[in-house]
Amino acid sequence: MKNILYFIVFSIFQVVCHGPAAAGDAVSIAVSDTRETITLNVPDANPNKVFIVNNPERLVVDVPAMKAASAIALPSGYKGRLVKEIRFGQFSPDTSRFVFDLTLPSRVIGSSVGNGNKRLSIIIAPESAPEEVKDENRKVPEKQATAQKTEVSKPVIEKPAESAKPVKESKPVAKASNKKPVIVIDAGHGGDDPGAIGARGTKEKNVVLQYAKDLKVKLLRSGKYNVKLTREEDKFIMLRKRIEIARKAGATLFISLHADSAPEPNARGLSVYTVSEKASDEESAALAATENKVDIIAGMDLSDEREDVADILISLAQRDTKNQSAQLADLIIQSLNDKVKLLSNSHRFAGFAVLKAPDVPSVLVELGFLTTQEKELQSSSYREKVVGGIAEGIETYLAQCRKAEN
Repeated sequence: MKNILYFIVFSIFQVVCHGPAAAGDAVSIAVSDTRETITLNVPDANPNKVFIVNNPERLVVDVPAMKAASAIALPSGYKGRLVKEIRFGQFSPDTSRFVFDLTLPSRVIGSSVGNGNKRLSIIIAPESAPEEVKDENRKVPEKQATAQKTEVSKPVIEKPAESAKPVKESKPVAKASNKKPVIVIDAGHGGDDPGAIGARGTKEKNVVLQYAKDLKVKLLRSGKYNVKLTREEDKFIMLRKRIEIARKAGATLFISLHADSAPEPNARGLSVYTVSEKASDEESAALAATENKVDIIAGMDLSDEREDVADILISLAQRDTKNQSAQLADLIIQSLNDKVKLLSNSHRFAGFAVLKAPDVPSVLVELGFLTTQEKELQSSSYREKVVGGIAEGIETYLAQCRKAEN
């Protein structure tokens, strides 16, 4: 199934040419005993992004948009063991993407830009490579640097969100790292987009920002996490940008906070959403459609482009990541069950764009209905219960992750 999804995704990317590469083509690969250096000759290599994606193993390289080359393929003389195939496509209007199918779990040692920003070199090695190879200086090989006068710049590397080791779907797995987990909290809406509005004029964007700030304080006080908010003030941030903020921060978890408007006058209760290509019910589908259209409010109608990107992200989303998101949602619900009122089907599924990061377990918490629980949502006692429950669910989830890794 994963292979089928993978093929579909890069059919969308308009994969070009599978024939042998000729001299002077965009890609060359230098091979040594313990590493391989991939060199891309492109019109512009700055800025760039280089990161590994697991299951299946892939090296992804993003560069400024370029015209499709005539021979993006594995060099005919390639005798290495890490790269199986090369794919190329237009990821977005301003970004071109190279994808290298890898034969085994690998690590990016470093990258460098040279030749007037027209050459990008990336050094990779197997995960099982000796430690001295992994920790070497981030340079292109000395011989190559001398011959081509390579200017070494600080690499732009995005670390993978999931462990390179195979994981069992029944156990949640966070990023393997000695650093503190990074929790990114997203206060929904903001700026020109107020979200739901209560009978007394209370705006969702202000309510959820206060919850986000309190949750940040709660998590930081534990001393166990690094915490980042997608917005610290009343400003509008596009949905895809929120995902980018989380991924650039190296997010372990992404928590988005919202407060819904009630379809019925007596509706009350908190719910937690995780991403799904199919909504769990008509109400969830309608809510997701509304949330996903807010990019238009900032004066930029990105609906057509976002649909394409969302489709790609959905296809790229790993089954393990979706399972982890569901486990996190269930644990948050368990923690909140004896603290606040929950909806009867409290774990729901919808196609929220903000939950579609392919490698970060993500949940969207609907704190309650602003139209029927306006006073309650604004009370410090209710906010304290909700924030405490979410923090407890996060701690339980990450404790299970640590246990699964040992």
